[in-house]
Amino acid sequence: MKRVSLLLMLFILSKGVFAQKTYKDKYFGISINEPKNWIVKDNSAFIDSLIGDKVNDSLLAKEIEVNNGSLLLATFNKYDEKKSGFIPIIQINVLNNPSVLFNDFEVDMKASANLYKSLYQDFSFITQPQSVTVNGKKSIYFSGKFTLTGTRTFQVNIGGNNYEQNQTLKYLIQTKVYAIPYGNYFFQLSFTDNLDVKDDEKLFEDLLTSIRIGK
Repeated sequence: MKRVSLLLMLFILSKGVFAQKTYKDKYFGISINEPKNWIVKDNSAFIDSLIGDKVNDSLLAKEIEVNNGSLLLATFNKYDEKKSGFIPIIQINVLNNPSVLFNDFEVDMKASANLYKSLYQDFSFITQPQSVTVNGKKSIYFSGKFTLTGTRTFQVNIGGNNYEQNQTLKYLIQTKVYAIPYGNYFFQLSFTDNLDVKDDEKLFEDLLTSIRIGK
């Protein structure tokens, strides 16, 4: 009897220690596993202040529209933002979807994907926008690469005096974007990391399989 009780206790403890945490939005209907050991920033407090008890779809769409057409639901950062260098990040946004038919949505998303070329001078597609399925939901996917330039400030000692020096850093970045339509809006899931580092690609693929859409 004691052995059975001990085994049961170990099982309960193991579930508590190793259970995968899940991010779940309470207004729009998306959930996804949180990447283990990443920093999760849930934007629900801000969204609560905007929406409150406005649970009608048309009112939700209006709140999205007045916030530049997009609401950030959550971000997952691999490291603390104080860490130097480029930090891999996953973002979940919700945007309005005026399209009734998926074909129209696909046309809109292909046009939106091309806007990246105006944001980043050297942006180019790795994978052209195309129709895919994410856990049973028809979606649009594309990936691209671009150069991100930053500056690092450091001190050097010359003749016993400290001087600040600036170093220009360039990172070759890749971004993977999924647009998943759901009623009057759609979810945009983006994964951005260093193109030369492949450490987190498997993690992102696993997160995709955990996505659930629907209230």
